Amino acid sequence: WVFERIYRDMLANMGRGEPVDGFKGWPAFPASTGPLGMHLYVWLFLAVVPEVRRFHAERGISDEISWGSLDRFGQGLSIHRAMTGVSGLGLWAQWGYPMCFRGADYQIGRLSFNRGELSFLGRTRTHVLNVHVPPLGPVDTDACDESFALAREFFPRHFPEEPVTFFVCHSWLMDDQLASYLPESSNIVRFQHRFKLVQTSELETSDNFILNY
Repeated sequence: WVFERIYRDMLANMGRGEPVDGFKGWPAFPASTGPLGMHLYVWLFLAVVPEVRRFHAERGISDEISWGSLDRFGQGLSIHRAMTGVSGLGLWAQWGYPMCFRGADYQIGRLSFNRGELSFLGRTRTHVLNVHVPPLGPVDTDACDESFALAREFFPRHFPEEPVTFFVCHSWLMDDQLASYLPESSNIVRFQHRFKLVQTSELETSDNFILNY
């Protein structure tokens, strides 16, 4: 029953970016659900592969970007086992992987970018790219520069109906306390300096860090 509901939800939202009020994600399963609960999300994402691959092909997205984006699922399996000692994905709430497997999130070089919307300063909703930093090693400045440059080419080419205004980032990496402990030359502090904090009073959602597109 659970599998059928979330599978239908994935197909119904295939190709849609994150709405202005956010994507709430799906809850973790209790450990008591055993192997079935731990692997239900694994089976779901595998079942959706043909549909998301079809969507990517319709948008002219290369196999390299397509498979590279979906490969985060494999990374997640490894991290889940390393952190919990349990196979599967069930002990984690699901947010990023559903966005990947419905064609909203793309791994482009060092960073990944999630298509979304934001209401800014009371104006009409605008399209944004939510920036994520997958756990793939250092947040190298040159690698990030390359990712941002490639994203500026990728999304207008494949999603021309969604003119992007800003890059947005929600992350513990943006905690300004880190600058008290890290040198100015650190990759994390340099990454923070790319963005500007915008308070909740200016947005319909939580605090955001905004980078001009």
